Amino acid sequence: MPEFISKLQYKTSEDGEYTDEKARSLEQTIELIKKFPWDIEQYADLGITGPSITILDGNGNYLKVGIYYGGKYSLYYLNSKNHLYERKNIKMDIVYATVTEFFINEVDPQNFEKQNYSFGIKRLFNTNQFEYYIKLWKVLLLSVFWIYISLLFWIFSIFLNIIKPIEPFGAIFILLAMITSWPLGKISNTYLKKKTSI
Repeated sequence: MPEFISKLQYKTSEDGEYTDEKARSLEQTIELIKKFPWDIEQYADLGITGPSITILDGNGNYLKVGIYYGGKYSLYYLNSKNHLYERKNIKMDIVYATVTEFFINEVDPQNFEKQNYSFGIKRLFNTNQFEYYIKLWKVLLLSVFWIYISLLFWIFSIFLNIIKPIEPFGAIFILLAMITSWPLGKISNTYLKKKTSI
């Protein structure tokens, strides 16, 4: 019996966010379905993005077991040609039978209802990366106030020191320029540390 990739999606997960993704045998997958906290996860959005267990075979076909109303379940079958089929309001014994059929490559789409809106649906079955990177343009955009104020004080201090070098009034602007530049130094330092740690 082959091992297929299976993964879990909880009600707190984003679209495409899966956990515990690994290859499992049919027996291990059935056990995973039995141990999934269906009762806890039932108060969530139903549908293809709700709490579920998704199985991927070696041919690019997906079978997703999800929750439905009243202690019942849903099945979503996405074949390698991106045709989506749904089967809702079923009991767990039908889920086990369909998972078994999936493992022996005998899923009959006639038992499902074909969906017409399957364009781009595969992204909901694929695991997405959820690593957020710091972008320089966002850092600059968030720092625009400090950049503007700091430049303003530096320009005034340079201008005043050109007219009358080292006067108390010019020294105040140099001090203000240095004080307003300090947050920019802190932001730059944090950005560089985060960028090098990725």
